[in-house]
Amino acid sequence: MVENEQALMAALEIVLKATHVTVGPGAILEYEHVPERERYAEMAVFWYWWTANLILNSTAYEWKTDYADTLAYNLALNVPGVAEIINQRWIEYEHDDSVTDRIEKAELAFRRTLGHIDPRVTLPDVLRGKFVAEFVRGITARFREQTTWT
Repeated sequence: MVENEQALMAALEIVLKATHVTVGPGAILEYEHVPERERYAEMAVFWYWWTANLILNSTAYEWKTDYADTLAYNLALNVPGVAEIINQRWIEYEHDDSVTDRIEKAELAFRRTLGHIDPRVTLPDVLRGKFVAEFVRGITARFREQTTWT
């Protein structure tokens, strides 16, 4: 179980780093006018949702939802504003069945996240096409490299 606790902390670190890379200072200039706290809260919830999905699909542990819940609890403690939106976004992202491919579903959720940050902003050109899918795949690869689940 120690391995799983280490993996959980590695997953939290991945969520926080991915959040910083995607909405930190200078990341997406079109959203710079939105307070950093709001950008971080929304994007952290997106990366939590994706990482929790990876956890749920990568372990045979009988109570694997405990990991996702623990990750959410730790995330809520580390990123201000997350606790208020985490359940709401989970339901929105997870229960959208308009696409079945997991990467496509993540792309859709990522774009929705940007809409939550500021719905008035048109999706920047750099985030159209394959960029989001490739970024999500990169975070997924990092997750698989840095965590091992039993």
